Amino acid sequence: MKKFTLWIILILLFSSCAMKPVQIEQYENFDKTDKSISFPPGGDGPLAAIKKAFKKEGWDLHIRGNSLITKNINNNQETSIKYVSRYSLLINYWKDRGAIIRYDASIIDNKTGKEVVTFNKLTAYEFQTMLDEDIANDIINWVKKH
Repeated sequence: MKKFTLWIILILLFSSCAMKPVQIEQYENFDKTDKSISFPPGGDGPLAAIKKAFKKEGWDLHIRGNSLITKNINNNQETSIKYVSRYSLLINYWKDRGAIIRYDASIIDNKTGKEVVTFNKLTAYEFQTMLDEDIANDIINWVKKH
């Protein structure tokens, strides 16, 4: 009976300490009236789930591929970058034995060049992992609230 009780306590302890909460740092205001965002190409890891979440919320999705524009103004050449979307999302994630254990993402305002918000999450224990949908929910839930 004591072993059974110990197992129950351990299960409850580990299930209540599931995952460290996502760390979110907002640096700039977010303009939800311009719902266009660029992503890296592909759908590896959580990218497909994040793209799907933004699409579901009515965002225009673009692949991150910017154009360089060179203008000749008063015999001076000026080169600038033309973005097709207001925002860009960049993400890095780390895997251990095939499962995501940490991610770090940023939303950048292409109009101002400033970082709007960062997301960082690390699993609390070695045996825990994150699902792609967990990461997408962290990000899209913040976007919906701001």
